[in-house]
Amino acid sequence: MKVRVATAILTTTCIVLLALGCTKVSTQAPAGRGGGNPWTQNGILRVAEIDEPDNLNPLVGNQQAEVDLALLWGAWLYRVDDHDAWVPELATDVPTLRNGGISPDGLRFTYHLRRGVKWQDGAPFSADDVIFTWRQVMNPRNNVSSRTGYDDITSIEKRDDATIVVHLKKPYAPFLSSFFSMGSTPIPILPHHLLDGYADLNRVAYNNHPIGTGPFILQSYEHGSMITFVANPAYFRGPPKLQKIYWHFIPDTNTLMTQLETHEIDAWFAAIAQYLPTLQSL
Repeated sequence: MKVRVATAILTTTCIVLLALGCTKVSTQAPAGRGGGNPWTQNGILRVAEIDEPDNLNPLVGNQQAEVDLALLWGAWLYRVDDHDAWVPELATDVPTLRNGGISPDGLRFTYHLRRGVKWQDGAPFSADDVIFTWRQVMNPRNNVSSRTGYDDITSIEKRDDATIVVHLKKPYAPFLSSFFSMGSTPIPILPHHLLDGYADLNRVAYNNHPIGTGPFILQSYEHGSMITFVANPAYFRGPPKLQKIYWHFIPDTNTLMTQLETHEIDAWFAAIAQYLPTLQSL
């Protein structure tokens, strides 16, 4: 599980920086100009990975690829920045003893949620979604890989649409990093309005075409080949710099390396160490 967390944090940094902050070239410039390489396509990132996940919902999965892809369509209360610090995402601040977000006895955590956030179908995000997702984590019918931390919760109180108070059975030191953040079980917040009413979420259609609050919208999924994501124009942090991401599944590493060398692919975030010298020369 520690390997999964470390990989998730590394991938978070790579993908989020590329998608949201690193594309500085004007979208009006022709591809290959303005200092770019002739094979790059402006506003487009072509990623390849070896493993294709069984589904796209980390709640009922146990593969790293599910988390990597959820970084694009989904969102958490917190993410990790490029300095390995927890930063608010769907939350507005990090609860601490100093700001009153954590009670002195460590049994109560108060979360303030962003207002005005929309799901990618236009529905409003609210405290109901956070509470619903916790209930799905604790639903014994769901094939959840770990409930650590979540099972220490006695109840979640909704004070209003943008405020929840989490009550714990006992103090749990890593709770902040485990509750809907990029911790040991990185589960994104799920939409109550789309998934409420199912006995379990193990095989719902949503798992192959998730709708989230993240920076990219899943446009199409060609199983065994590729997922196409497009920029979410209503993303609460502003539209991403990238316009489109093609996420290819290439199980043969030799083929993947060849496509990197011929510039059919731009990035392989989970590259195997033995290929690093070759990749550094590209």
